[in-house]
Amino acid sequence: MSLATRKWGRVFLLLGLWIAYGTPSALGLEPAHGPALTLNPSDREVLIPTAAEVMCDPSGNISLEAAQSGTYIPLGNELPTSDQCHGYWARANLRAASLPPGGWVVKLSREWWHAELYYEHDGVVSVLRSGTALPPQERAIASSDVVIPLPVDADRDNTLYVHVVGDTSRYGESRSIGAEIQRLDAWVLPRRSVIFGQGVYAGIILALVLYNLVLYFSIRERAYLCYSLFVCLFGAIWIARTGFFYQYLWPHHPFWEREYQSYLAALAIIFSILFVREFLATRQRSPWVDSLLLGALGVTIGCCVVRLVTGRLLLPLPLALIGLALAIFYAVIGFIALARGFRPARFFLVAWTAVLVGSAIYIFMFLRFLPVNFFTYNAAQMGSATECILLAFALADRVNLLKQENDEKQSRYTLELREQVSQRTVELTTAVEKLKAASITDPLTGLSNRRHVDAAIQPWIAELHPKFARCSQAVSCALPLRPRSLQTCQR
Repeated sequence: MSLATRKWGRVFLLLGLWIAYGTPSALGLEPAHGPALTLNPSDREVLIPTAAEVMCDPSGNISLEAAQSGTYIPLGNELPTSDQCHGYWARANLRAASLPPGGWVVKLSREWWHAELYYEHDGVVSVLRSGTALPPQERAIASSDVVIPLPVDADRDNTLYVHVVGDTSRYGESRSIGAEIQRLDAWVLPRRSVIFGQGVYAGIILALVLYNLVLYFSIRERAYLCYSLFVCLFGAIWIARTGFFYQYLWPHHPFWEREYQSYLAALAIIFSILFVREFLATRQRSPWVDSLLLGALGVTIGCCVVRLVTGRLLLPLPLALIGLALAIFYAVIGFIALARGFRPARFFLVAWTAVLVGSAIYIFMFLRFLPVNFFTYNAAQMGSATECILLAFALADRVNLLKQENDEKQSRYTLELREQVSQRTVELTTAVEKLKAASITDPLTGLSNRRHVDAAIQPWIAELHPKFARCSQAVSCALPLRPRSLQTCQR
């Protein structure tokens, strides 16, 4: 074989490899076996599962070529995930009569780490990517949601393949296989409503935090500081679930995005324990309750340390169980404190009952005992908002109670002080009288001493002295005197 033949052979081999493994593919996509799903511009929302097929991807890395020849089953309604499938492939045939302004988008649940949509255009297969593992700016649509634009051509059948990979374990967040097609404007409007609602929630949390921080710096009551930190962290957990922090604060750190929410939850639990200890004064009122709270604090910190050191312990499950147990415990000790006559425990009990109900619903959904829907997914957030407001009332009631107790103590102290002053005045008067009597009495005979006699005759002497002086003058004038004395008497 000549040198030129070998050279051209290498060229054709490299060209074939580029065609086979390059990013775009000209081989086309194998259509789904089910009927095509028709899209009309008037449709605001269309569920893909009605015409989609799904295949399990045990390892999460099955290629598109292997997925086209795999075995699919009808998806039907949203299918729960299995821990034996790390990912899934889904495909569907779509047909659009015409395209609405802005087109359509495919919306997936935001718990998938990787989401890829393969489509064919002019005989070339391309891919659009999204998922929580990608920074929002690198997704097909820069959003905290997992949303991919739907590239379909009008008046022809379009075959789409969707590949998703996520945490499909029993306690993972990738719970169901399902997607929906929405018009772009139909997706944007609810998105704005969600942003507005989260803004209102964040505003409530921020107002409560700032108000109670002002109170803390005014009266130096540590319960206000612990409450402010607890509310700030607890509110940040639910805002973080929407992906806003990831999109605007650290968009290029997906690893931190997957990890930090658990540590936020751990810090919220820690400061909730500190707040309860300060609010109910467990160190003085109930040492055994205080010991249990410190034990829960140690367990929470221990879980975080184990996660940081080993990287093996998954924090969401133990933190969820600790949070549920503490919510129950807070409600119980709040009821006990109320039964013992601690008035601020009224709001405290109602607040933790609200968060207990919301957290229990969310945790049961997390443990897959309840289905995932709007109510179960947001129950804990609604309960937390109610709890934060009621705890603010509880703190205000506690301040009023402390003020009332201080006024009562001040009144009692003032009354006691007046009684002590009166008693000391009587004692001092008696002591002065006794001292006065002792100073003028002879201790041996009990009779008046010289000091008493002198004090008694001094007024007489003072009264008689002018009279005595006049008498002496008269006597001296009556006697024979010198001429000078005579002149004095004449005067």
